[in-house]
Amino acid sequence: MNLFIPSEVSATWSNSKMIEKLTFKQRLIVQYTVVSGIIFLLIFLILHYTVHKVADANVDRKLLHEIEDHLNELSTEGNTLQFGDDFFKSQREHQDLVYSPVFIQIFDRNGKSIDRSPNLSQHTLPCFSDKNKEYHFETALYNFSVRAAQIPVKNEKGIVVGFYTAAVSLAETNAVIETLHHVLLYSFPIVLLLLIISSIFLANNNVKSLRTVINKAREITADNLTERLVIPNAPDEVRALFQSFNELLARMEKALDREKNFAAFASHELRTPLTAVQGHLEILIRKPRTPEEYQLKIQYCLGELSKLNHLVEQLLLLAKESQTPKENLSMIALSTLINNLIALHEPTFLERQLAVDFQDKIASRFLVPENAGRIILDNVLRNAIKYSPDHAKIKINFLLKDDHLIVKIKDEGSGIENQELSHVFETFYRGKQEGSIKKEGFGLGLALAKKWAKSIGGDIQIESSKGQGTTVNLIFKTILRD
Repeated sequence: MNLFIPSEVSATWSNSKMIEKLTFKQRLIVQYTVVSGIIFLLIFLILHYTVHKVADANVDRKLLHEIEDHLNELSTEGNTLQFGDDFFKSQREHQDLVYSPVFIQIFDRNGKSIDRSPNLSQHTLPCFSDKNKEYHFETALYNFSVRAAQIPVKNEKGIVVGFYTAAVSLAETNAVIETLHHVLLYSFPIVLLLLIISSIFLANNNVKSLRTVINKAREITADNLTERLVIPNAPDEVRALFQSFNELLARMEKALDREKNFAAFASHELRTPLTAVQGHLEILIRKPRTPEEYQLKIQYCLGELSKLNHLVEQLLLLAKESQTPKENLSMIALSTLINNLIALHEPTFLERQLAVDFQDKIASRFLVPENAGRIILDNVLRNAIKYSPDHAKIKINFLLKDDHLIVKIKDEGSGIENQELSHVFETFYRGKQEGSIKKEGFGLGLALAKKWAKSIGGDIQIESSKGQGTTVNLIFKTILRD
């Protein structure tokens, strides 16, 4: 099937395709030149039209003045006009065609010529006997244009008894209009050329900032992310561009540093347990062992494998967070979820003699998304266990505020310094550790909990000071049980 495409549509499509192939600088030049050219063209047309109208108005005023000078010399008697024999002899402009000629002709009420000025000779002016009001028109006379005004003459009863028509040559006016026309016509290409030159200059200045950003972007690699653009003393938009680019570099540098640190941490944490497991298994197969030795070595290997499993699980959850479903979430009672997590970590509580102060009277009334709630609470509870000293107490309290339920988990650890509080939710961030015992971790727990909290419309906030412990506030939307 042949599809017919109108030529206008095809031309428009071709022009748009051609413009798309131009560089950004070329598009600026074309657009600025076209828009400015259209504006100047409109200005020229308006100027030409205005001058033409002003010239016509001046001619009309001259005609009316001429008519007023002679109209009082006319008299009416019944339905006829009366005027003297020397009516046209008083003014030179009525006699010839040389000195600013003014042509006058008088008609009766039927449009029949009664008399005319000598300079009309055998020529005659048009008469519009159906016009009972002042009427202006243009016509040709002696092969040149004239502008005329026709005035109806009325008797004492207000009846039209004739018409008085005066006309003047438009030669001088047309000469002025023609001169203006040529000036505008010949000056437009010059103006257009100046517009093109100025648009090239302006486009170069505008693109200069972009070239700086492009060149700097090409120079920057992973090895020199510390470099920044020098912010120029330029308009706000250009300054904003440079500032945004520098901020992007700062975020990239920060993210790359975190990933490098994480890679170092993860490789160390992965290699250490794997090496330990490999070493214990090699020892086991060198010679026969007692059942107690086998059991001890296997338990140690299981512990190391559990650490690896937890690390892999955290990484998978971090990657999966962006795909967390927002609807049809499986819900669970908050008290049930917390009790399950306490039971999960009970061996650690017993081993380190940690106490948990948890009253589930309020928590039993509310529901939370099961999967997200488990990830959030488990990571926060793990941190509370990790940083609590032996024989300490972990408190879990609740607070209702507006339409949110706040779960407050407080430990008795060493606390967090103020300058570190703004970084604790960053992925792979690990705070400073004091003392000879280093806390295990990968800098994923709180970042993961924060993202999952945001995904279900909640949030996490931390209150802490050095030496005073840490309180983590988990904010959930209130969902009451039926």
